Amino acid sequence: MPAVRPPIAGEIRATIGVAAPLAAANLAQMAMQVTNAVMVGHLGAVPLAAAGLGNALNSTLLMTSMGLLTAVAPLAAHAIGAGDSRTAGRVAGGGSSSRRRWRRR
Repeated sequence: MPAVRPPIAGEIRATIGVAAPLAAANLAQMAMQVTNAVMVGHLGAVPLAAAGLGNALNSTLLMTSMGLLTAVAPLAAHAIGAGDSRTAGRVAGGGSSSRRRWRRR
């Protein structure tokens, strides 16, 4: 008789499948910041401090905009599930316009 896997194993596999690309993207972003610090570090202390400040500001804006945009998918899905395509369009449009506003800065 074949061994029966508990249902939690499938859930863990699915969660890892979704989380792995996100974790890889975060690691890639951190690697870019480290690479930037290494490259600028050869120029001196003041340029390195400026690059560190720029990285901190960039990370803050990036994480803030990502946090705001994570609300778009569940709100749009809720509106679609309720059969309210107009609200879904407004939510998606609002997320898109906020993304453009953050990008301009």
